[in-house]
Amino acid sequence: MGDHLGSPLPENMNPKFTEDTLSEQPVIEQLKRLGYACIHGDEFDPELTEDCERTARRDVVLISRLEKKLAEINPHLTEESINKAIRRVTHIQAEGLMEANRIFHQDLTAGISIDQDVGAKRQKLTVRYVDFDNPDKNEFLAVNQFWAKGPKETCRPDIVIFINGIPIVVIECKSPVAKQMGIQKAIDQLKRYQEEIPQLFNTNQLLIALNLFGAKYGAIFAEENFFHEWKASGDQKFPNMADHPSVKEMLELGTKKEIFQHGDALQS
Repeated sequence: MGDHLGSPLPENMNPKFTEDTLSEQPVIEQLKRLGYACIHGDEFDPELTEDCERTARRDVVLISRLEKKLAEINPHLTEESINKAIRRVTHIQAEGLMEANRIFHQDLTAGISIDQDVGAKRQKLTVRYVDFDNPDKNEFLAVNQFWAKGPKETCRPDIVIFINGIPIVVIECKSPVAKQMGIQKAIDQLKRYQEEIPQLFNTNQLLIALNLFGAKYGAIFAEENFFHEWKASGDQKFPNMADHPSVKEMLELGTKKEIFQHGDALQS
């Protein structure tokens, strides 16, 4: 359902049966059951909400949440070092989106090194953005209809998953009415978002396009034929969007670190 600012509802679409009610909301309900905190994007829109966490729609990192988790995961860091680590995410030094994404992937998986005064000495300390050893110590947040403003366009993808305040996954849901064409349209939309709101994808590790008939996942800049089709294992079926097996397999929280496993495979 996510699209450009002011997209009208199709004339032949019953308001009670939009993509929001048929696909997006059921996935949000499933993510809640999997342990995600779920908040509507309007709460993170500084143009709609007073005292918003973000100061502008161009800001895609939830800085206060990242700051809090950096301090918890890296208790040895000073405030100055935490601010440096945040800036490394919000102002990635790169020539373009592809390079920025590669730099962040390295920072995410290996950590970064920051110089900090420790006693009378200045030492290099490793900073980690995610606690891979203790997944339950991270914050997993799903935001539906997240407003983001690019150089020319303002868009709102269906669902953005933040880990410790960093946008890691973007999901585009399509109505079962679209049948097999829905996945293709979802992928096209994910590709368009990368052009129109590129800053949202600097830190992206996983793109997911899904509807009732299936799911595909890929990395930024991937063409449709390079998106991997999710394959059901055993007797898994697609009963409804509120219990989509691909969502459970790829995004279930736990020691398997599913999100990052898929991201590593796509990056390699």
